[in-house]
Amino acid sequence: MEASIKNLSFEYKYTDILFDAIRELFKDENFVHQGPDGVMYGAIYAGFVSEIIGMRFPGPGSIIVSSHYDFFAPAKLNDVIVGTIVDSKIKLGGRIVKTTILFINKKSRKRLCRVRCLVDVSLTSS
Repeated sequence: MEASIKNLSFEYKYTDILFDAIRELFKDENFVHQGPDGVMYGAIYAGFVSEIIGMRFPGPGSIIVSSHYDFFAPAKLNDVIVGTIVDSKIKLGGRIVKTTILFINKKSRKRLCRVRCLVDVSLTSS
């Protein structure tokens, strides 16, 4: 038996503080990320996904065991990005949740990135 969860959305803003933190942490000086038209670091999506899965749904105790990222369009500095759980299959009695999160640009409505994850929920309290 399966249950399905859909349409939970979360907003993030790609700020210069976030840009500087990722650049400093990963030492990525690739020119495509620089300047006013620089492309957002793809690694930032991993942080968004970690926050959604680990803190919101399924929540604390969840562990991402695999993830796949499809990038469709770049995000730029000061873009507001909306991440929506567009599909999540929960195998009742099981420990794995299959979740798809779609990220879009709030202003332009362009699809930016789709992330498909398998999540181990055996340590969650629910």
